[in-house]
Amino acid sequence: MKKNNTKSVIALSVLHFFVDFQCAMLIYSNLKSHSADEIIICTVIYNGLAFAFQLLFGAVADRFDITRLFTVAGPFLVCAGGLFKNIVLVSVIAGIGNGLFHIGAGRETLIRSDKKAKLIGMFVAPGALGIFLGPVLYRYSFIYRIITPLVLLSFCIFYIFRFKGVKNTNSNKESLISDNHDRGKNILILISMFLTVFFRQFIGTLFDYEFKSVFVLSLLFTLCIVLGKFFGGILSDRFDTITFYLVTQILSTVFLVLSLYIEYFAFIGILLFNLTMAISATLLYRTYPKYPGTMFGVTTFAIYLGVLPSLLHKNIFVMNNVAISLFCILSVITLVFGLILGKDKK
Repeated sequence: MKKNNTKSVIALSVLHFFVDFQCAMLIYSNLKSHSADEIIICTVIYNGLAFAFQLLFGAVADRFDITRLFTVAGPFLVCAGGLFKNIVLVSVIAGIGNGLFHIGAGRETLIRSDKKAKLIGMFVAPGALGIFLGPVLYRYSFIYRIITPLVLLSFCIFYIFRFKGVKNTNSNKESLISDNHDRGKNILILISMFLTVFFRQFIGTLFDYEFKSVFVLSLLFTLCIVLGKFFGGILSDRFDTITFYLVTQILSTVFLVLSLYIEYFAFIGILLFNLTMAISATLLYRTYPKYPGTMFGVTTFAIYLGVLPSLLHKNIFVMNNVAISLFCILSVITLVFGLILGKDKK
């Protein structure tokens, strides 16, 4: 793997943190004076544009093989969102900016990854920390009005001049369905990875631990998510076996169920649980290398659907050992099924 690719993705990871950090601060700072219904509407709009629309943005990026435009336009739109006070307008502008950046940077990361999981794990990991810190610091308006925009735009300009753009060397003129002779198997891999990400995200909405009211413990929990995604990419390349994922996800299920009785088991469970994130996106890219943007968008669309019930306050499952065990087992089944089908995708 070329060193310049790693350096470029490190820069994109820093941008990822600041983009999510700025978006979280903007949304929270504008929600405090609104009704519960308005908050639901705006969070659904924002998350829909920031996550679900990435599938559309990714398809456009693949069709015209453009990456850098989205990567750069995203942060500028996010910063522009801070110029307005209307919560709907802020949600729309920040949501589109977030979605464009994620597709641009995510697509570039996949192209630079050489079909390995390390770089995609490195890229996605810092986002969780930005989302966590935004609601903590949004009360300090000078941060999201002055400091973060200056840092974000300065680093974005630095990135433009420091790193050259990349082009997908694979032809994308064939349709997604007729991508190659393994059409049926590839579609099953696509479905299985989509469901894996969906189940993983939905499971995350079931947890509401009491220790989250303590800042240090809540931060530690978030860092476990970050480290799980980060090391998941590294370990995926080192132990690229079905046994590795099967063992780690069974252990994750055990610890998450135990956390209902002893909450601190959640730290181990959530860290192991997030080890699968990098391989999900990487396997999709290995399966459809002509469509890195679309495949990245598939994962974020699944994330949106997984979190949508909680955004609407419509979760029909309570946090209990039956619900968590059920969805964890489903997540393991879909993951392993997809990995078995995709074991020849390198």
